[in-house]
Amino acid sequence: HRHEATLGAPKVDRTRLLESLPASLEPIFCVYPDEGGAIQAALHALSQRAAPTAQATLGGERVRLWTVTDRPLIERVARHLSGAALLIADGHHRFEVACAKRQQHGAVMSYCVSMADPSLVVRPIHRLLSRSTSVEDRLLRSLCAVERAQSLPALLERLSEPAERGCFGYYDGKAFAHVAVTPEHTARWLMAPTVPLPPLPQVSA
Repeated sequence: HRHEATLGAPKVDRTRLLESLPASLEPIFCVYPDEGGAIQAALHALSQRAAPTAQATLGGERVRLWTVTDRPLIERVARHLSGAALLIADGHHRFEVACAKRQQHGAVMSYCVSMADPSLVVRPIHRLLSRSTSVEDRLLRSLCAVERAQSLPALLERLSEPAERGCFGYYDGKAFAHVAVTPEHTARWLMAPTVPLPPLPQVSA
C-alpha cells in the first residue's frame, strides 16, 4: 500500500538510473503486519542460535547480517508475506519505476520489517502547507473528522494514546485541531490498487 503522491522528476531520475545500471541499488522499505510477533520471534530465535554471516560498523552503528537457509522458515515467512498487506514506508518512486519496468525486471529488492519489531520506531512527520486556509480546511473536512483542541499539550496528550490510529495534529495558524481519517476513507485506501497500472501503449494517428 502506498501513502504518498509521487512526482515526475524523481521517477525520471530513477528510470534513467535503472536503464543505465539494471540493478537494485537500494531496497524499498516496507513494514508488514505480524500479529503477536510470530515472524519477528522466529527470525530473532534464528539470530540467537547462529553466528552472523557478516558484520560491519557503519557510522558508529553495528550491522549484522544472517543468511537464512532454514527451508521451513523461509517458506513460513514467504507464506506470511504473500498474504500480508505491506505498507511502503519509503521508496514510492523506486516502487513505481520498478512496476513500470516489470516486464524487463521481474523483481525489486525490498527491506521488510515486522510491525512487532521493538526497534521499529515511527516518528512524527511534519508538513508545512502553503495553500490558502479555506482550501486546506475544506479538503481536510472532506476526508477527516476535525475536532478543535483546547491547547497543544492537550492535543499531544490525546495523540499519545495507544488507541489513536490514523490521527494527527493540525494547526492553521490560529488554533490546534485533532484530525482523524474517517473509517470510510481508510477502507477505500486499503481497497485501492496497490500496484500502479502499466502505462497504456502509445497509438499513433
